[in-house]
Amino acid sequence: MLTRRPTKNSRRGFTLVEVSIVLVLLSIFGGGVAMFMQSSSNSYKSAVTVLDMESRGRRSLEKIDGLLRKARPLTMTPIQSAPWWSSFIDFQRDIGSPGAIVWGNTERLILEYTPGEVNDGIDNDRNGLVDEGQVVWIQNLGLADQTRSVIARGVCELAVREFANGGDDNGNLLRDEPGFCIDFVGNCMTIRLSLEQVNAGGVLVSNSYEKSLTLRLVD
Repeated sequence: MLTRRPTKNSRRGFTLVEVSIVLVLLSIFGGGVAMFMQSSSNSYKSAVTVLDMESRGRRSLEKIDGLLRKARPLTMTPIQSAPWWSSFIDFQRDIGSPGAIVWGNTERLILEYTPGEVNDGIDNDRNGLVDEGQVVWIQNLGLADQTRSVIARGVCELAVREFANGGDDNGNLLRDEPGFCIDFVGNCMTIRLSLEQVNAGGVLVSNSYEKSLTLRLVD
């Protein structure tokens, strides 16, 4: 019987060096894929959070706008102009019929710390946010039937890109403004709101929103 002898170029398998090289390349490739997937996941989670905040921010501004459009500057206090601002405003709305002005009871929009939070630089309620606040709408201010409702939650202690240093860090002409504030230029009011939220990946995301409206001085 004839048998075929192995030639010099015949290979019985991979050498240890070749296997090691392949394993290293697979490890690098696998790590790159994992990093890409993690980055994509984080980007998706951040995008979802931003969209959610965008919706909450716009709804909150529309609610505040709807309340203040029925008021007049003569019923509002305080009225602050840049570089000053106010984190609350008292006002009265016209609740009368067309052609007959009837001012309702005093109402207030105010930025307060979320229950369980205080101004100490610590996440007291352990929700990932530090010293966060909420915008509260108070009706029938000071009366026996006074009511309170929250318009916006997760409000930043300071506006986005603003620091407590006495300066105008974010370039909007206001100094050290909080996450909710109102300022005036004549009879034009600007409502500013900054929200923050921790996404599903544990990353803190924040964004700011603003709306301006021109108030009628007289009817």
